[in-house]
Formats: sequence, C-alpha cells, structure tokens
Amino acid sequence: MQNLSDLKSVEGAALVLGSAPSLLRVDPYQFDGVVFGVGDLPVRAPGFAPYDYWVCANSHFPLPWLRSHRRVMQPAPYSYLVYATSAMDRFSQRRAQRYVDRLGRLEVSRSMVVYDQRHRDGLCTPQRGCCVMSRSIVADASIQEQLRQLTGIEYSEGHSVFFHGVALAILLGARPIYIAGVDLPFAQSEYTHIPAITNIPNGSGWQRLRGKAFEIKQSICQAFGWIVRRDESVFNDGKSDILSDLSALAKAAKIGGSELVNLSPTSLLSQVDGIRNDFDFIVKKD
Repeated sequence: MQNLSDLKSVEGAALVLGSAPSLLRVDPYQFDGVVFGVGDLPVRAPGFAPYDYWVCANSHFPLPWLRSHRRVMQPAPYSYLVYATSAMDRFSQRRAQRYVDRLGRLEVSRSMVVYDQRHRDGLCTPQRGCCVMSRSIVADASIQEQLRQLTGIEYSEGHSVFFHGVALAILLGARPIYIAGVDLPFAQSEYTHIPAITNIPNGSGWQRLRGKAFEIKQSICQAFGWIVRRDESVFNDGKSDILSDLSALAKAAKIGGSELVNLSPTSLLSQVDGIRNDFDFIVKKD
C-alpha cells in the first residue's frame, strides 16, 4: 500500500467524474488526460470512462478487506484505488486492526493508495478505527495539510469525496481540472445518481442491518407525525462549509497554476466564483 506522496505528477489535464445524472452529457473518450472517478462510479458505470484513479472516502463501499466487495470491485477499470482512512471510522479499534492486518496480507493486482482526510488536528478523541488505519499505514500529513503546504489554502473534512478527488488532482499538478457529474444539490428530491449496472454492496452485514433498522424507525415516526420529512439532502447541513470549500479549492487550483472548470449546467459549481463554466466541452454527439 502506498501514500499520496508516492504518486507521480500528472502531465496535462484531469477530468473528475461524479455519478449525478448530468454526467451523461459528456463523453470521456473525447478527453485527453487523466480521469478520476469518485465514490462508487467505477463500479456503477465501469464502461463509461477509463478511470486512472478511483477516489473513495466512505465506510460502506468499497471495503476491500471483504471478499464480497472485492468480487464487485474486480471488473472495475481503474489503475489506482485511492482510499481514505475514514473508511474505518465506524469500527472499533480492535476490529479495525483486524481489517488493517487483512489488507496487509491481500495480494492485489492494482495499486492501493491510502490517504488521511480525517485527522487534520491529531487523532480522534476517543480514538476510533480511522485512527488505527492512520497510525498503521499513512506516513503523510492529511490531504488538507498537503494542499495547504503546496498552496497556502486548506479546506474542511469534506462533505463529499469529490472534494478529495479535486484536491488530489491539484496536488498531482493537473492543469486544468474539468469536473462533470458533481451537482451537490441541497434538495433531496434532486439528489439522484445514474443507474448502477451491478448490485453495489452497502457496508458489512451489521451495517446493512443498522441501516434497515433506521429506515424502519424513520418510516414509523413519519407515519405517526412524530417527525416531518423535509426536502433536504445530506449536503444541506454543511451548506456553508461546502460553498467555502469550493471557493478554497478554486483558489488553491489557481495558486497551483491550474483552474477548475465545471461541465454541468445543473451543478452547484456553476454558481461559485473562481470556477469557470464550459458546457460545450466533450459534450456527447448525437
């Protein structure tokens, strides 16, 4: 397993892809440069683009220490799995250590790069599974600190893995950085994804059980009127941080000699100063 500092610089442009429906406007095969797929996109749409970097940050999928997840991951076309320590944050330290040990014994055909986006100001109090992964594998500073060292600009822990994908592209020297399929809507009714061509696992067995129990509890509370469902996405609570982080990354790109270019008309990025819009670049031809 490698760290971010082990990666080579990027020559030329980068394309950062999310899984919002606006992604389908573009044709990555018209693009000449390095492609970053964030979240579960390389598994959700494996034939959509030739992914160089698969950037992940959540504790539901992918979990490469689980055989069931590795089976789903195997057909995905990517060269580097860039994996956050936060994937372990739901686990106890003891369980996380078992998973870290299991990762160390895996024979993998593609490179796995581990980065820290959780511990900008030291380890958690009390310590959690993400701290175990950070102590055991990561030799670098956090991705936010590395960006600050390069550009003088720092962003928050990030409300979407997209932010870390963009930060990585800046750190690797990509110029410019195009972004598609990243809408970041504040309304839940607008928070959708392109269909997945395969069944994507949602965490480990106990995580799925907890998630199902929470859904049942929410449904009962709504049925009795104990809670009112609002049309607010997961991004709504972090609205101020999201807008601040978008501006910060745009500034960091500029300081690094690059720029952020949004390709999606429906994206929140289209409203952010410092991010250029280009809705005609690599658009699919009829």
